[in-house]
Amino acid sequence: MKSTILIALMTTAILAGTINQTTIVRDNAPVSSANSFQPGLSEQQARGDRVTEEFHQSYPLAPNGHVSIENINGGVRIAAWDQSEVRVDAIKSAGNRERLAEANIEVISTADRVRIKTKYPERDTAARQRPADSQDYRGSVEYVLMIPRKARVDTAEIVNGPLEIVGVEGEVQAACVNGKLTARALKGDVKLSNVNGTVELSLATLDDSKAVTLNSVNGNILLIIPANSNAEIRANTLHGAITNEFGFTANNGQTAGHYLSGQLGSGGARVHLSNVNGQIAIKRD
Repeated sequence: MKSTILIALMTTAILAGTINQTTIVRDNAPVSSANSFQPGLSEQQARGDRVTEEFHQSYPLAPNGHVSIENINGGVRIAAWDQSEVRVDAIKSAGNRERLAEANIEVISTADRVRIKTKYPERDTAARQRPADSQDYRGSVEYVLMIPRKARVDTAEIVNGPLEIVGVEGEVQAACVNGKLTARALKGDVKLSNVNGTVELSLATLDDSKAVTLNSVNGNILLIIPANSNAEIRANTLHGAITNEFGFTANNGQTAGHYLSGQLGSGGARVHLSNVNGQIAIKRD
């Protein structure tokens, strides 16, 4: 599963669409468009020994449309608002202008889907995945996205950096490799995974028909759910304790780790938590 995550994060996605229906924007330059977009603010400035460039664009999206983002170096924050558009604010940062130019922001936009991806030259793929303090570190991009409240986050895939998702009511699927993953005030189906970092999720509501899946390899998992939820909860760890505020008993595994199984209220929602090297905590809101 871990190798699948890594491969998926590094694989280029292809979006089918016709020229008159799709807007493709690379950095601030529209390539083809069914609508007219004004270029966003783009400035280069020295901040200490770093060079930065800003990116600001908005893209119309249906209220229940789809959003995805892939970023290799840099944090991402996704928040909901009551607008039928996706607002993308980003800051590119690198040690020099050459490295800055290698981090390209590509946005593919249709009426019901917006896809954002940071793209780098195909060469030296390994170098651009190194941590920020590496001498070969290329460029990073920090994103803030505002998306329609009922939109669905199909994929949010971050390699090096934290990810935060707030207030989204549609389905959310997100994955990190190196960084903290935090999601708050969500309402839809949720699937979150992390390799090296914590996973924290608080739900505004947990409807009987919903599903929640949280996975981590090296990092703790924290789930906060409403006290009056109806849910079937399953949790297991290989190396780590399981605690909860609902009175369930965590048992020792047959060979290692712990597992927990319990029902809240009349059951309904399906909650599955799995960890390898880390603890699991389930708390009431």
